[in-house]
Amino acid sequence: MMSVSANPPSTAIGPCYRVSPSLDRSPAGHDGKGWNRLAIIPMDPIDRCLLRPKYRQAALDTLRGMGHYGVPTAYYACTSAGPCGACSLPQQPREPWLDSWEVEETTQGALFIHEIGNPGAPVRTFTDWAAFMRGVDAPMLRRRIENIRTTWRAV
Repeated sequence: MMSVSANPPSTAIGPCYRVSPSLDRSPAGHDGKGWNRLAIIPMDPIDRCLLRPKYRQAALDTLRGMGHYGVPTAYYACTSAGPCGACSLPQQPREPWLDSWEVEETTQGALFIHEIGNPGAPVRTFTDWAAFMRGVDAPMLRRRIENIRTTWRAV
């Protein structure tokens, strides 16, 4: 099972969760055939942190190892002035993921982790996806739809 800590590219000082326009641009592009598209980047581009997603899709992209700067508004700004290895955010202890867990999101954006088959008793509650990424060492998640409930479970 892959965890968030295994996904980022390694540097000489450890994993790197920082994404920035200067790190993400390659003349070959993501498809290897070259960029042939218009990119709209803010006038003052700032580095973003993959551990600070603003919404669900950015968090799921990070867990899949697909997080990149392509959508500057997908991640909150990096809080470290130095290298990722010196930042306290990736070094904070996170609760290990249990295979018996699933994540459910409310319409207000709050997240509940509960045991599969027991949606009434949450194990953990988070205010948003950024808090979830900081609190749990989650694996890659897959969406599951049952009746009117949508949950995410480990792949």
